[in-house]
Amino acid sequence: MNKSPAFQFYPQDFLVGTAMLSAEETGAYIRLLCYQWTNDGLPNDKVILARIAGCDGNAVGSIWDKFGICHDGKLRNARLESIRVKQNEYRAKQKANSEKRWKNEENDKIGIPSHIPSHQSGISQQASQTHPLHSSSSYNIANAILPPVGGDNAVAIPSHDEVKSEKKQIDEAWIADLKRHYPTTDVEQELRNMDAWLANNPKRRKTRKFIVGWLNRCQPELPKEQPRQNDIPPEYDFSSW
Repeated sequence: MNKSPAFQFYPQDFLVGTAMLSAEETGAYIRLLCYQWTNDGLPNDKVILARIAGCDGNAVGSIWDKFGICHDGKLRNARLESIRVKQNEYRAKQKANSEKRWKNEENDKIGIPSHIPSHQSGISQQASQTHPLHSSSSYNIANAILPPVGGDNAVAIPSHDEVKSEKKQIDEAWIADLKRHYPTTDVEQELRNMDAWLANNPKRRKTRKFIVGWLNRCQPELPKEQPRQNDIPPEYDFSSW
């Protein structure tokens, strides 16, 4: 985890803890705290500490008891290290929550409930990544597992409307009804044309909606209506004036 560039500063606590220090000692104390935070501790050497603090050794001696010697030989202020621990715990918790939200969002995209581990969902990883229809109410889990999509042999993924349309059979009775609604169109020939077109477009499906749309586009355009001539007697026709 990267080091945080800042730490929480509590003005009231700081004023109480430095009430008996001079301005020089207070400034030295702040500089040493900043050095400790940035470098994870202070060297146990009063001469070096005086240089870090930017003052003489007397000021450092006045604040010496505010730092304790740790197992690694460095000096540290206990209050500042407790702030570091709390900050690291908070950042770790935020990271865990972020990863959990990201995982839940990914599961939502592929239709896996967030409370079910991926290895118990019954959906292969490949299928779950390529088929977002697992969450559709029109499919159960068994029907949702489809072959991978992509390439020349891509499998068409039906839309919700197409799923509803496929439930209605395309039988002889329905075809006969089409012929009554499209008397000027050779429905049988157009159905063969559809089959030829779908053979080259495997991502599309021959649903009722598809057939009706195709037939609608095959309808001949109606001739434009010629403007009506007004039956005006010549003696009352003033358009040539």
